[in-house]
Formats: sequence, C-alpha cells, structure tokens
Amino acid sequence: MISKDYNPSEIEVQFARVLADLGNIIAGKMAPLKPENIEEDGSRDNLHLCLYFSDQDSDLHEVLCRVIQKPDSHP
Repeated sequence: MISKDYNPSEIEVQFARVLADLGNIIAGKMAPLKPENIEEDGSRDNLHLCLYFSDQDSDLHEVLCRVIQKPDSHP
C-alpha cells in the first residue's frame, strides 16, 4: 500500500484510534498513578493522544503521544 497523503495518513488515524482504545489498559498499568482523562485529537496533521494522571499528592501529570508516519521509502 502506497501512502499518498500524510496529513494525516490513514495509518496514522488507524493507529491513533487503537492507542485511544488501549488508553484505559495503559492507564491501569501506571500504578500508583490514577487515570483522570484521555483525550484524542485527530484534527491535527500529527495526531496525538493525551493521557492525564494524578499522583498521590493530587498533582496532575500529562503524557502526550504523537502519531507520525514517516514517508514511504521505495527502492
């Protein structure tokens, strides 16, 4: 499959959705941090997923995952 559009690509969109679906599983493995929120932003060229956690002091922490497909390389 040759990617013709990278803004965002079909693979980026699909992978970001999978990450969003796995967000609760990821959050559950971040103990002792408590998951607060998961946001998916598909409106950008480089899609991203933000996971928010609170710690034992109730401090809020944000982890940002960006999904970027490198351009296809063909021999």
